Amino acid sequence: MLTLFVSYSDLNRNFLSSVLELTAGKNVHIWCFKEGKDLPNLDNDLVTVFNSKSISFLQKPNKIILNKYLTIKADLVLDLTIQENLPLKYLAGISQVACRCGLKKDGFDIYDFTMDMKGKVTPIDLLTQILHYLKIIKSK
Repeated sequence: MLTLFVSYSDLNRNFLSSVLELTAGKNVHIWCFKEGKDLPNLDNDLVTVFNSKSISFLQKPNKIILNKYLTIKADLVLDLTIQENLPLKYLAGISQVACRCGLKKDGFDIYDFTMDMKGKVTPIDLLTQILHYLKIIKSK
């Protein structure tokens, strides 16, 4: 199982299609944090969206979100957020996976594999690069 973290602003039909194409044959679950109190009806087997009502003032997800996250057994966490996202970073930090991957950002780094990309980076660019390097590592 592959767990992806994305920003709500990047979550759209094109993004989902690209993710499914790039991760063909793999079980994928996408986690998304949305600022504000309104919550879209996107929660399904592929995507879990939670919002400000589901976190504490310290940005820690509540027990419902934590329990749901911890029941999904993943092998790999890929954080595709471009900007710092503390609720998703918290989930990545407590995950029991063998490897956490993400974009190098300012602040505390919790990843086992960090990408340092220059210029304008999109989540799909980041996913493509991470999968490319993981294939190279796996083949060695």
